[in-house]
Amino acid sequence: MTPLRYFSQQDPEMTQVWRDAAVCQHRSVARTLQALLREGLLNPSQLIRDHHVSWLPLWGEQTMLRMEGLQSHGAGAWSLQGAVTLFRESQPARILHSGSELLRAVANALPLAVDQACLERLSEELENSLHNDLQCQTFRRHWGLQLRAQFRPHGGTFLSALRTLQEPHSALLLEQWGCIGHPNHPTFKTKSGLSDEEVRALSPEFHPVLHIAVIAVRTSCLYVADGMGVQDYLQWFRHHYPEAALQWRLSLQKQGMQVEDWYPLPVHPYQLQRVLPEKFATEIQRGDIVLLDDVSMAVAPTMSFRTVCTLNDEAAPHIKLPVGLRLTSAQRTVSPKSVIMGPRISQLLRQILQREHAFAQTLDIAAEITGAYFLDDDDDKARHLSVIYRSNPGHSADNALMPVPVACLYADSPFDGEPLICELIRLACGDQAQAPLEYFRQYSRVVLTATLSAYLLYGIAFEAHQQNSYLRLDPQFRPVQLQVRDFGDLRVYQPVLAANGFVLNAVREGHSVFTDIQPVREKILHATMICQLAEFVLLLSRHYQLPESAFWEILRSETESIFDQLKPRCDADFWQAERQAILHAPWPVKSLLRMRLADTVDDLVGSMPNPLANTGTA
Repeated sequence: MTPLRYFSQQDPEMTQVWRDAAVCQHRSVARTLQALLREGLLNPSQLIRDHHVSWLPLWGEQTMLRMEGLQSHGAGAWSLQGAVTLFRESQPARILHSGSELLRAVANALPLAVDQACLERLSEELENSLHNDLQCQTFRRHWGLQLRAQFRPHGGTFLSALRTLQEPHSALLLEQWGCIGHPNHPTFKTKSGLSDEEVRALSPEFHPVLHIAVIAVRTSCLYVADGMGVQDYLQWFRHHYPEAALQWRLSLQKQGMQVEDWYPLPVHPYQLQRVLPEKFATEIQRGDIVLLDDVSMAVAPTMSFRTVCTLNDEAAPHIKLPVGLRLTSAQRTVSPKSVIMGPRISQLLRQILQREHAFAQTLDIAAEITGAYFLDDDDDKARHLSVIYRSNPGHSADNALMPVPVACLYADSPFDGEPLICELIRLACGDQAQAPLEYFRQYSRVVLTATLSAYLLYGIAFEAHQQNSYLRLDPQFRPVQLQVRDFGDLRVYQPVLAANGFVLNAVREGHSVFTDIQPVREKILHATMICQLAEFVLLLSRHYQLPESAFWEILRSETESIFDQLKPRCDADFWQAERQAILHAPWPVKSLLRMRLADTVDDLVGSMPNPLANTGTA
């Protein structure tokens, strides 16, 4: 990287871009190094500590890694303050500037055989992620200045200003501002197959407006899910998207087509331009699919890229669309299984929440209302032309509660650069020394009451990581409710669900419903405990320079409390086994880097020490 001193004072923007590059390069190295250590691909027990510096010998390769400011944390996390330098026999020392460089440097020392093609592919994904992160970092710096100028006159914090103004689509704005990437994925910004212009035009972190087409599909060729009671798909579509429905009807009539013979189907711009002409050429030529150039909807992408929000109605359901791209680690299509199971699961959850008074009003869901997919014997083809309609999590039935996407709370405030969670702490608890601990206790209590109640009483494990979770805040900005969305990878333990009088019929064995508790338990531990709650422990302890142990103790105490409250309602053996697994036994660690090296989307799971096991007297 070119040293900053080569730029003069007349090049302030270029200087800042290079600073952005340095930030992104460090982030790429740090996340890749964390994955290597967390997943046991590099052995932490072989680290040699020398004050602020750690050395890792790779004896078989006659190589040493020198890491500045490497620290281990609970839940298998690692942080890196400085550079990683490679020392190799007979070669000059070299600072590593990307996750790709780090991976290549250690590839031959990994405890598994690495296929060269897989290594090349993953290296390219890491480089793509770094490149896109730099684009985002530079755009975000300018966007942050705009947001500060727009909202600072209306409140002392970004979140209070949004609430004061009752800004339309404020939840969407927070989703896009909070799109900083998965905390554990080394390829957190990978968008393979897109040009720079397409990345900026389609990605939520660039705050774009999209125009998605609404095509016509012959009714006999489209399966429509009815799990939430939607009997007339066309009428339902007209009700929620009236402008698009009117355009669609007029376009059909102009072409002499009978409206009742067709269904409207939104299509993502990437899918329309890149996928449909190839995968569905026969169906288009045959006339089962009609592309309509004069029908579109103005939308914006939410945090998940492929799920969009209409801009002319902030309460309208979100639209989840397939995109035949590899984003982060998997191709983001919408499978027939998800179309069928989403509304079916939503109906089940609604019944449970009604019975349980939403577990003391701490849990809500963004229901998957209906969906559709093109009927084809090949599910891998059908998943490319499909849709799921989901209740808008940014629209709250209770206007006194402010919906905030959890992932945005890790992002920096455009006002002062501190994480947005710090704004909530100040607003709700003030500036006293114990405020971070008190707010974390309130937050943990809500999240655990919602998710552990569903798990212990009904065997339901939500995929409640940051991106899939919304927090509802009371007028004092205190957390009172968790809203969970996206049920594509929700898992249910059938024996516990059945014992409470409910049945969930899976589309096929091995999906959604399980008779083995292990994959269900792994889901709640990975998504809720590790990817959501543990990440807040790490963020808050680091930012406020408070001991991690204080936060782990709160999390342990609140977890124990939920177990104690629910014990009378649980099977004794199940309760004891899950208490042991969650509070004492090693936790699973989803091996994201191993999965990419193996080029699989199937979970590869290792284990790590339980951060709750060594706190208190549990």
